[in-house]
Amino acid sequence: DAALEAMTGAQLRKLMARQGVGAAPVAWAADVRSLLREVRALEDGAERVSLEDVRPAIAARGFTWTGSLPLNGTRCVISVPPAWPCYLDAWGADNSHARGCKKYIRSMASLVGYLEKCLELARDGVSVRLEGDTAASDDEANASDDATPPSVAPSQADEAEIEQARAKLLGFLEKTCGAPREVMTRASRDV
Repeated sequence: DAALEAMTGAQLRKLMARQGVGAAPVAWAADVRSLLREVRALEDGAERVSLEDVRPAIAARGFTWTGSLPLNGTRCVISVPPAWPCYLDAWGADNSHARGCKKYIRSMASLVGYLEKCLELARDGVSVRLEGDTAASDDEANASDDATPPSVAPSQADEAEIEQARAKLLGFLEKTCGAPREVMTRASRDV
């Protein structure tokens, strides 16, 4: 049990594939393959492709689009269709650093990465949680009668974000202030 808990998501998916878990064909794989082909065709025919360029193709497959267009400086949020693999499980958790980017597609790179990862999971026969199952499990978790308060200890992801922000701040201070070595050493302990 401890060995399974220590495994990353990718390691668990590979183990499940070796054990034959999720070996049944998946209904969403053909749609994923088709959409990835369309996106690649757009990328081949243009110098730069944005989410707005692929909007008709993703909307036709059930993706939902909320937020403003990137043109006015804000970011859009794209949700995966309920019958497709959970974005967080397939791509977001392992490839997004900001908390807000883990559950939703916010860039072309995330869209393409998600589609490629879905095809890899289908090819390997890995069982995946669907996006619709994610919403149901989130609702159940929110409606729980469990009186146990949530843990106040920061998660490993929070710790990694804090460490990354700390390193950026120290780098910024060193570059902009030109602080002597002893000041930087003291600042690294205090930050």
